[in-house]
Parts: sequence; structure tokens; C-alpha cells
Amino acid sequence: DTNVFQPLLHREESSMPIVLLVGSPHLRFKGFSDALKALKVVWDSGVRFKVHWICQQKSDLKMDFPITYFVQPKQDELVSIYQRADLLLCASWYEGFGMPPLEAMACGTPVVATDSGGVQEYALAGYNCLLSEPGDTGDLAKSVITLLQDSTLKARLRVNGRATAQKFSYEHVMQQLERYMVNMVERN
Repeated sequence: DTNVFQPLLHREESSMPIVLLVGSPHLRFKGFSDALKALKVVWDSGVRFKVHWICQQKSDLKMDFPITYFVQPKQDELVSIYQRADLLLCASWYEGFGMPPLEAMACGTPVVATDSGGVQEYALAGYNCLLSEPGDTGDLAKSVITLLQDSTLKARLRVNGRATAQKFSYEHVMQQLERYMVNMVERN
């Protein structure tokens, strides 16, 4: 819902960039082990950040970088978390139509993701996100560093990501569904 998931009008940069993770730390196919390995590479390179993690239950992971867990946040808090993040890191090994990257795009949050199936419906490398192959932690780390350091790229991904999300808004998708159903009825 692009009326709910939308960018802040006046976004202030945080003193320490926020990398957002979304999903259960206990689901292996979500690639969180890869995301954390990539973030360790970023941290070890001297780039500083903090992680905000939206999840169903808190994990007891110990990392070099700070992690704040948001366990089952309410809708308005969820949107606020997306809006404040400097980037979403999505490292899934495979995915259906992945909603977190699209929700981040709707909020104007740049996305670093893996080319993991369902995101291919909307993710265009270099246009609205940065894409890596699933499991390629080195490339994920490189993309995170690039995005945290390149404000021009970050701004372009914010604008193009928002435009992409609007193409998948409820209003737009419902019109397509309605046309499809009318065509099906007319054929019979």
C-alpha cells in the first residue's frame, strides 16, 4: 500500500547509517547467515553502521556491530523503521514475490538484494536496487559499502524504487486484476 508505505517528506540522515534486515533469523533460506557475513566484511573494512532487524522473535546473535530487534512491530512502527533505514539488505537464497524489498522501495529506502526468484518481477539492478547472486557475500558487502558511501546512487535508487513500488500499488494491481477477470468472463 503506497499510501501507507511512503517516504518521509523531510528525511534526516542518521549519525550512523542503519542497515535494515527483515524476517525470521531462524529461516535458513532467507540468507541471514550470508547477510551477517557480508555485514561483518563491511564492518571489518572500517565502515560503521547499526542494524535494525524486523522479525517475529528476537535472536541471541552476538556480532561486532550493534543490532536492535523490532519484534512484531505494529504497522505504523513498521513503516517508520523502513523510512529511517539507509538501506535494506535482503540476502534470500530463493523467494516468491518478496515484499520487504518492495516495501522498502515504497518508503524510499534503497535496496541491496539477491537475485532470488520473485524479486525479478520488479528488481532492476542499478536502476532501483543493487543485486548480487545468492550466497555471494563478497558482492553483497561491496554493494552495501557502495551504497553507504555513494549519495548520488542512493538518491537515484530512492527515486526509482519509489516509482517501481507505485507500479505495484493496490490501486494499480486491482485495476489489472479487474481487467483480467472481465476478460476471462467475456471469453466464456
